[in-house]
Amino acid sequence: MRNIFKTALLPLTALLLALSLIPAVFAYDASLDRVLDYTGTLDDSECSRLASASEDFRREYSMDCVFLLTGSLGGKSAAAYADDAYDYGGYGMGDRNSGVLFLISTGEREVYISTCGEAINQISDIEIEYILDDMMDALRDGDWARAFRDGAGSAGDAIETRNAHSASKRNDTGARLAAVFLAPAVIALLSVGIMWYMTSGAHGKFSAADYAVKNSFRLTGALDIFLSSHVSKTPRASESGGGGGSSHSSSSGVSHGGGGRHF
Repeated sequence: MRNIFKTALLPLTALLLALSLIPAVFAYDASLDRVLDYTGTLDDSECSRLASASEDFRREYSMDCVFLLTGSLGGKSAAAYADDAYDYGGYGMGDRNSGVLFLISTGEREVYISTCGEAINQISDIEIEYILDDMMDALRDGDWARAFRDGAGSAGDAIETRNAHSASKRNDTGARLAAVFLAPAVIALLSVGIMWYMTSGAHGKFSAADYAVKNSFRLTGALDIFLSSHVSKTPRASESGGGGGSSHSSSSGVSHGGGGRHF
């Protein structure tokens, strides 16, 4: 009876453990608004299009996407305002709360992009600058909705480009490994085959004298001179990892990346 109980308890424990991990892995609160307009300037049509853009971003890249329009930063820096809005707003996807928040402050005329989780790795600092470049025309025109859409589209392009580059590097690595290991193996097999073919009809010898030519070697003198020795050591260059953006900690202790500028 005790063995039967243990047998039933193990699968149940594994199931409960798996269920306890689901909220952490798939954390995403679909009830939250992804379009936050604290200025009241975006109409219903613009909000609807931005909500669709946010949902498309989430489906395509498995990251959250939030648009925040405010009239004032309330004395905070743009980075602190954006990071806090993301963290305390409960945004993010997956166990790392991955996602991007686009902030526009009309009062300070400042734009900021806050990245979190996997978005820090996928969108580098230089790519943040490119995204901001793509938003500038709409920002200067005061077309906030278009600026948000341009930013999300440009961020998606950056992620797709990085993923394509990573896939290309993996393929190149596989080709190099094949060249390193496969080609020498083929050459070795061919060499062994040729040697076997050439020696397949040879008869063995039982003495080394059979191979020696009489009086063919004469030692007339020997001279051994030791000049000097020199050992050269070259330090190995350290490797630095590339890709991804720089990060900082928000007021809640969460790591964020991003960047911004005035317009």
